[in-house]
Amino acid sequence: MACAVQVRNEAGEILAELTTVHDKYVLPDGSEMYVPTDVAWCMTCRAFVLVESLPSPEEQERIAREFHHRTHSDPVLECLLHEARQCAIALSTRRSPPRCLSCGGIRSITLPDDQTPVDHPGGVPVKVHVHHLPVFRSMIDRGRRYETQGTLLRSRQTSDEAQSDGAVGFTLPRPPWSQLKVVWQEGRPSATEIGALRELFPTYANVPLTALSQLPDSSFLDVHCREREARHLQAAAAQRGLRLDVEVELCHVCSCDLTGITTGVCPECGTEVR
Repeated sequence: MACAVQVRNEAGEILAELTTVHDKYVLPDGSEMYVPTDVAWCMTCRAFVLVESLPSPEEQERIAREFHHRTHSDPVLECLLHEARQCAIALSTRRSPPRCLSCGGIRSITLPDDQTPVDHPGGVPVKVHVHHLPVFRSMIDRGRRYETQGTLLRSRQTSDEAQSDGAVGFTLPRPPWSQLKVVWQEGRPSATEIGALRELFPTYANVPLTALSQLPDSSFLDVHCREREARHLQAAAAQRGLRLDVEVELCHVCSCDLTGITTGVCPECGTEVR
């Protein structure tokens, strides 16, 4: 899933909304990995943006092994370690500091990630902080592709991305939303079903086959969208031999089932949903 991050002032007003983990590096062997990012004020854009984080290969390997300790997924660990090795090869020749993912500039001021209030980097007389939301955006939306030098690969964009120039900012979807659940016909995924899953959802395209083959029956996918879009995806999947169930009326904060709720408030977390 792609996480939502906001920059807020002391009064709680939202100054910027950004989506993380949509954008990817193209690694030396042609594989891809998500661009680690920080929230920053770009001197060129004069706006809050995402900039490269550039963790060291050692830090990437540590994160991969911590993830493996929690999940015990050997295929995912293998994939993450491969990314760390390829990234180390690419960054060994890099000389530029972290770049803004919007304009490519290198003049930026990074905000603390722990919600510590700091002076507005743009000179506005207010304190600002980064706020991480328990809200996710569909990974159906493809992000941009970058060289490991931080340069945007415009030739890798789709026509829709080229028209919008891959804007990082977005408007959070209004609740309620739908979530998709994959149901394997034989209780476990077949080659046809895995192929359909990777074709329909770019976020699964680079997941190793061994990991997808272990995906349990009736698993929720990392996809949240409006019901109309979900039904369209359900029909497209059926044409490819893949069954998707649509869970509708889910709270955008806690994913509580809102079917039949008429109060306009989520009974689990109290979020306004109408």
